[in-house]
Amino acid sequence: MMLKKIPVRLKKKSYPICVGSGALNDLGGLLSAHKLTGRSAFVVSQEPVWKSWGAPLKSALTAAGIPHEAYIASKRIESEKLKSMPHFLKILEALVRADQKSRGIFVIALGGGVVGDVAGFAAAVYKRGIPFIQIPTTLTAQVDSAIGGKTAIDLPQGKNLVGAFHQPKFVLADTRTLETLPDAQYRDGLAEVVKYGVIKDKKFFEWLEKNTSAVLSRDRAALDKIVCASARIKAAVVAADEFDTEGLRIILNFGHTVGHALEAASSYAGLTHGRAVSIGMCAAADLSKKLGILKDSDLPSRLRRLLTAFGLPVTIDPRTPRKKILEALLYDKKRLLGKNRFVLTAGLGKTVVDPDVSAGVIEEVVRSLYGRQSEAKGVTAGFMRGLFGASKKSKSSRKESASSGPGPAGKPRGVVENYLDRIGVAIIKMERSDLRMGEPIRIEGPQTSMALTASSLQINRVDVDRVKRGDVFGMRVPSPVRPGDLLY
Repeated sequence: MMLKKIPVRLKKKSYPICVGSGALNDLGGLLSAHKLTGRSAFVVSQEPVWKSWGAPLKSALTAAGIPHEAYIASKRIESEKLKSMPHFLKILEALVRADQKSRGIFVIALGGGVVGDVAGFAAAVYKRGIPFIQIPTTLTAQVDSAIGGKTAIDLPQGKNLVGAFHQPKFVLADTRTLETLPDAQYRDGLAEVVKYGVIKDKKFFEWLEKNTSAVLSRDRAALDKIVCASARIKAAVVAADEFDTEGLRIILNFGHTVGHALEAASSYAGLTHGRAVSIGMCAAADLSKKLGILKDSDLPSRLRRLLTAFGLPVTIDPRTPRKKILEALLYDKKRLLGKNRFVLTAGLGKTVVDPDVSAGVIEEVVRSLYGRQSEAKGVTAGFMRGLFGASKKSKSSRKESASSGPGPAGKPRGVVENYLDRIGVAIIKMERSDLRMGEPIRIEGPQTSMALTASSLQINRVDVDRVKRGDVFGMRVPSPVRPGDLLY
């Protein structure tokens, strides 16, 4: 197919973002056009990505006559941990060894944002900078992190504290990689997609509200739309402020100030970047409203509804210590003269940077995000069953399933009546209707949203590896509930 090319117009280092289903097939031609065919390639990737896309990449490099070696991180390494100093040094050592056998070398980042960050930083510092290209395989990377030349690794005190600007020769976004992306990773990237609608494009935000089903089902036209629209916005912002010195590029950090602090507070484990940014955007919207910058009182609710529809969290896990979040904010890269600079919204497509948000207001908003009830209304279990077609089970079969499941005797339990893997929605039939505050209902997975009726519980986005009809869950009701309530 014909690639769509979105230019990143920089003074000296302009490059294209090449988007299309099957774009990887054009790698050889792009390498030749950018005069990289006389060198060797050093590929950085992770086992799951390499298993899916390593073979076509190797075939493309071989066809172009490019020798190549690869550093493949074990799947046992949690993704963000790859950006730690010990793993970064291992990558550098492997790069040195590969270069000793080469005639000049360049780096290929094949993977998500973490791989792009760490591989790009290796290319930036090795021999004071060597060429590299981005081949992002996640939605987050295709719409955000692979574009703009920011490379970095993490320190224990905070995210991306050691880094450099190093622009790629080109970005190759093959949207085929999104079709097989695990649901959790795909939804993670939707946080960045929503961000672009808030900061720059009201019509795009409204399009997302109207086309959530097409986006969630990964319709090819929808994938093309969200990747290209997001990439165009990111490219324009980067072109206006390449090195983040003009105060323009900071708008891309909408939701990231609190989001990065949440990641650091969770030690970069158990909370992915997109999920953290989702909560961070809610914090930014709440701050905007509280400070009087946002006059549209409905926008925080609309934002929460859209994020929830995409399976993203809008509240902070109660197990995350508030003190750690506030401490992590002290290490934010955008902090200036001892104060956090927040990117806030004055309305869809309109951003404001506030350099002086008081610590008290920040703490108040962060505190309010623990266990908060959604402002979204009207999503009932009955509606969801009608929409997604939950199956009917007899009382006897439900009783049989519940009696064999885990959990203390006498506690409320639910049976999965239906589960939509692509969208990540489970319809749960409760065995009891008299749920009370504090009764133990345990769900596998960090955060979920729950719509409650008197006799059934509908749980969206259950983050478990496998769930099938008839599975039994134990759960906890976190607050007083009423029929029809939507809880987080």
